[in-house]
Amino acid sequence: MYLEKQAELIKLLDGSVELKDSKITVIDDIKLRGSIEKLVKMAVLSEDEVEKYVARYLVRLVAAEAGVHPSSIHDLASIQARFTICIWPEAAVIYRTFSQCLLSICVD
Repeated sequence: MYLEKQAELIKLLDGSVELKDSKITVIDDIKLRGSIEKLVKMAVLSEDEVEKYVARYLVRLVAAEAGVHPSSIHDLASIQARFTICIWPEAAVIYRTFSQCLLSICVD
């Protein structure tokens, strides 16, 4: 059942990947970038729970083969929290000043 679903969902990727013995091989990166959205939609919006599960599994396999790995921004957020008081007010002022200058150039 799962193998049939895998084969069905791999067809959504328009020949950009190949599945052999549970091993994904990316054939065409450019095609994959255009067609991966179809697989992601199935992983998120499908009403069939088995199809969702298999689509999510395939998205992870394809992403790993393409060099995309899950990551967390926890460490970055904790570092940012230490410096928020110092950095963000100045950044906001710089952004507002810059956007006002651009606006005045465009209006004039």
